[in-house]
Amino acid sequence: MPTTTLTAPATVTVKSVNRSDWPQVSTLHPVERCLRITLDPAARELSAYMNRRSYSSWAEDFPKHQLAGSRECPTGDEGQPGTPPEAIRSYHWFPFGWASAEDVNALMHALAPVAAELLDSFQPLPDHPAALDWTPRSAGLLHLLSKLARFPAHYVGDGAPRQDQIDAAARETLKQESHYVTWRELHQADPSVARGEWALADDATLDQIAEKLAATIDPRPHLPEGHRAYRVTSVRAGLYEYRQKAAAELKVVQAGTWYAEHPGLGERMHPSWDEAELETLYPDEARAAANQGLRLVGFLPHALRVRDQLRAQTRTELRRRASAAATGSTPQLRTAVAALLLEVDSWSDPTDGAEDRDARLGELAGMSPEAVALLRARIGGADHWDGWMPVVVVRDAEPRPAPGQRRRWFTRAAK
Repeated sequence: MPTTTLTAPATVTVKSVNRSDWPQVSTLHPVERCLRITLDPAARELSAYMNRRSYSSWAEDFPKHQLAGSRECPTGDEGQPGTPPEAIRSYHWFPFGWASAEDVNALMHALAPVAAELLDSFQPLPDHPAALDWTPRSAGLLHLLSKLARFPAHYVGDGAPRQDQIDAAARETLKQESHYVTWRELHQADPSVARGEWALADDATLDQIAEKLAATIDPRPHLPEGHRAYRVTSVRAGLYEYRQKAAAELKVVQAGTWYAEHPGLGERMHPSWDEAELETLYPDEARAAANQGLRLVGFLPHALRVRDQLRAQTRTELRRRASAAATGSTPQLRTAVAALLLEVDSWSDPTDGAEDRDARLGELAGMSPEAVALLRARIGGADHWDGWMPVVVVRDAEPRPAPGQRRRWFTRAAK
């Protein structure tokens, strides 16, 4: 690895601290000597700040969790990189001990070339040049930055770098890199680590899978005996590449993008359909996309969203009809309300509640919870309903009437 020196060219700039503005050690209580080094990846700038609060109170602003899931990334604990690099707004290090203004500036100049190499070492995703992923190299550089920044007394002194110590830390970084294996290498060693459905997943799903795998998967059972790696990186890029290879000569297209230009999916499904029934639509939908040279991915999540929109429309229609039945009751209106209520109930949709299901459905249909339960019990569900309905209590859906204003439906409705 190249050594890091003060004279090395750096594409990360340093915002030097001013000695006259930097607090003197004699003016601070030991618990107040909390220094923070920050790397802004967008501005490609390193800066330093001396906090006048205790470390414990400041640390509340930067929870001690791993990089995975974080957008403001403290690097005090050696968490495995997991957050997409393009989503990280800033990196923070909290050095141990006091540092003078001269040593802080020397430290940041020593960090600058390493930080520049880190920002340039991320791997772009296939067909997503603005989306990045970690590599063994970037993981090692992050480890080196953390080591240099957290222990400045080891690596700078009297306003100058201790190059022998910095070179030793750089050599240690090479060992850290050997602890990582890329997802591509892992998949080549054991193809069973990839699931077939991932080849049809959309970007959001692959990102979630990658974050989870990067944090949890142990590569050792999948690698040849004697392999030193015990961490996996480049998972996100590897999954995108895996999906692209499965698409062969076709170009991957997200379902949301495809259906923005090809509407009408909702007309080919019914709101009662479950996931298995929705998946029966995929072959024809994929064939239509393939005819245009595209590989349709993320179909099921998109289809579920469309189905949920249809269900929401049905619930709105149920509320409208219930309101009409409460103000001008006729056998036809009451039958329509009961039919829609039974249809919504047959979905067993968690959106309609669990233990409070009858109450929530009753609110939609303008009925009491007891009336909903009675209708379900006496009719036996939508599949067995013959048009007969029991005595139920109806409430105005908009607005809700007072108890004394409730009206009763007839004991029997015409078929």
